[in-house]
Parts: sequence; structure tokens; C-alpha cells
Amino acid sequence: MRTFFFHVPRGGRTVASIIAIMAGLGIAACSPSGAGDKAERIEQQIETSGFNYRSNWLNIRIVDHADAHAPNLILIPGLVSSSSIWDEVEAVLSKTHNLHLVDISGFAAAPPTPALTQGVIDGLVSDLSGYIKEEKLQQVTVIGHSLGGFTALNQALKHGNLIDKIIVVDALPFYSALFNPAATVENVTPQADAMRDQILKLGDDNFAVMQKRSVQIMSKSREAQAEILAWSLASDRATMAQAVHELMTTDIRAELSQISTPVHVIYAWDEAMGVGVSHIENIYKTQYAGL
Repeated sequence: MRTFFFHVPRGGRTVASIIAIMAGLGIAACSPSGAGDKAERIEQQIETSGFNYRSNWLNIRIVDHADAHAPNLILIPGLVSSSSIWDEVEAVLSKTHNLHLVDISGFAAAPPTPALTQGVIDGLVSDLSGYIKEEKLQQVTVIGHSLGGFTALNQALKHGNLIDKIIVVDALPFYSALFNPAATVENVTPQADAMRDQILKLGDDNFAVMQKRSVQIMSKSREAQAEILAWSLASDRATMAQAVHELMTTDIRAELSQISTPVHVIYAWDEAMGVGVSHIENIYKTQYAGL
């Protein structure tokens, strides 16, 4: 099998993002108070979203293609993100695929699941496998951003027989090594514990301030920053804390050789990162070397 890498500029939802995703599919080519208002609108959107399928971890809205035999594309958002992160590519991708847009329980106002003891990643993979089998889906591609991309990797690792391809957007098999190449599960666990505790213990105002700072490095678009902030403030804190801890302390690099599913990786780079594009590309190719 082969692994394909695509680079897109970091700066929000761009035409380049659509082109990169289409290439992977083989298709020819703000203040906390303002965020609160957005969070209310997010909750209203969730209430009226008309999900076609719900489980412990999955809340899925289906956009059917005119051809019932069109291939299926399951889209999983990132940490504390809404499925509306895919809005600007939905119209393009629905021309060629049946879309299955996932809202993760506990994120962006989607009701949390009581099954946190199972773990966020394991829960998502288990429910996703159940969904594919229950709906008898064929020709399945899973595309995931960030946490969703890590979920897609685990899906390919544990239940690759159910899917044909995965597209990983801005995600790594060991997140902590992005910041420290010498990171191991053992030496990052204390830091992950502290991060989890901080997320759980912060008061609402201080949490909003922390999140507002965080979103500034996630997009150049102020509108997108406000949207991301609103999603995080509308998310369940316990689910978020658990997911962060799992991402920081799960290393599947040594298991990548077991994946036989084709993997496409889209990564982001911008001059504001302060390093050359070759540096970021090397990080991704090094982490994915086991494929």
C-alpha cells in the first residue's frame, strides 16, 4: 500500500482544502460573550438538525446522493468541533458521494454520552464500526480532522476490513511527539494528567479565556476563531478532558505497519509557524513512516 501526503495553507476553510480532499478521494479536479451567542445558536442547530442515526458517540446526518450506489463518505470533525466544519466542502463532495456527517457526543452542544469509561477513541471506533455494519455500507471512505483523523487511523487499524480508504486531515499517530520528538507515553502522562485536571477545574470565565487564546493559532480567520470558540464553550468539559488526555497519551506509530487500508494525509503549514514547510512535512513523514 502507499501513503499520500497533501499540503494546504493554514488559514481557515479554503478552496485549497477542497482540492486536497478531492485529490484524496480521486475526484478530478471574538470575545467570550460573543461566543456565548454563537453557542446558543449551535445548541438550537443541534436540536433541529434532524439526525438520521444516533448512538452513544455518533450523531449522524446523511446527505444522500441521487445515485443510491454512489460511494459513501463519513466525515468526522476534530476536538470539540461541530460537523458544520465541513459545510464549505459539503456541496462539492455530495456531487460524488453519499455523505455521513458526524457530530460527536459531548462536542459543540451535542448531548454527552455517559459511557466515558469506554474512552472517546474506542467508543467512536466501536460505534462507527457498528454503524457501517448496521447500514450495510459499501465503498466507504472515512475522512477525519484532528481527533477525527486519529479516529480514522484507529478505525483502519482495528476494523480496516469495513472501509476502503481513510483521509487524515491535520492529525498524527502520536500527537505529543509534535511538540517533543523524544516524547513517550510514559514521560508525557504527567503533563496529560495536569491538562485534563486543568480543563475540569477551571471556572467558566477562566476556561473561556484559555480557549480564546487557543483558537488564535487554529485559524487566521476571526470569524472562524469565533466559531471554534463557540463550539468549545458549548462542549461537555469531561468529554473534552478525556479526549485531550487520550490524544496526548496514545501512540500508535509502532502499529501503523498493521494497516493495509490506503491512507491519504493532508497537513497544514503557514509562514506564521516560524519553520519551513519541509520541517512540517518531515514531521508527518517521520510519524507515518511505519505505514
